[in-house]
Amino acid sequence: MALMAVWKFIVTTIDGENHGRLIFVVGPSGSGKNSVIAFALKIINKNNYLLAPRYVTRRLSAAAANSAGDDLPVSDTAFEHYRLDGRFALAWQAHGLWYGIGVEINAWLRSGKTVLVNGSRAYIETALTHYPALWVVHIQAPAQVTQARLTARGREDTAAIEARVQRDPAFRVPNDQLITIDNSGPLESAGQALATALLVCGSAQCSGHGGVP
Repeated sequence: MALMAVWKFIVTTIDGENHGRLIFVVGPSGSGKNSVIAFALKIINKNNYLLAPRYVTRRLSAAAANSAGDDLPVSDTAFEHYRLDGRFALAWQAHGLWYGIGVEINAWLRSGKTVLVNGSRAYIETALTHYPALWVVHIQAPAQVTQARLTARGREDTAAIEARVQRDPAFRVPNDQLITIDNSGPLESAGQALATALLVCGSAQCSGHGGVP
């Protein structure tokens, strides 16, 4: 298990009120983001840490829904309607699907919550333009590990799994806003690493406060 981060703490005050932090969790398919997030939030078990529901244009089976965290399946038509109606704070496309995060996260951030978003590596730089102080948590695992997990999941065929494994979009994040966690070993190790990062950031008013636009 590896946890690498450059921590930089300051007291963040905007208009006399402390704001929350936005944590953008990314990683390749099969890296185990959902499991790591769920494990960390179970450890923390505090109302001050919220996982943003994620709208996705994919019909989820009962098994998939159980492992997809707070994913909310919607049709392509409904997603586009929500997007044009300004209901999304963040929205991106990956693997032929659309993903959206509701604007309610802005109210949560203003109230001082730490908000986690299950995001996409290809969307990081765009997300930073909307929330310049967000923190990025990059969940990593070797290709052979992610491929084995995707195969066990049984959602895609071999060609689709290979495409997911090969997908490696480049991204740039300021060093003091990036945390890298290795999830190639026991889930407990990666989950504890994420929980520790969230607790430290949440208690110290760290510089990655996820300022609301």
